[in-house]
Amino acid sequence: GAWSDFLIGMTVIEFSRLQVKFLPSLSNSPGGGGSNSKRSDVSYEHVVSVNTAQSSTAKNVGSFLASTGTYFFFLARDRHLGEKVANTLILGTAGVFFLAS
Repeated sequence: GAWSDFLIGMTVIEFSRLQVKFLPSLSNSPGGGGSNSKRSDVSYEHVVSVNTAQSSTAKNVGSFLASTGTYFFFLARDRHLGEKVANTLILGTAGVFFLAS
């Protein structure tokens, strides 16, 4: 949900700040100030963009793999699930969604 997206966004921002701080091209750049501030902003934006794209891709790949795994799980099992199995699956799914949000 929205809370997990917010937390991922905040993590991406914090990770990008740390990553920019340790990039050799920014910390060892000549001139040390005024004219390099624009370059630092552009590099930070690039790092945030790359990290955001990677986190979105990982989230989408994870969702795809979970959906595919669920599909094959139900495909391999017989079509008549017992009441206990169905309730366990529903409560397990609700628990995962609760922890993720």
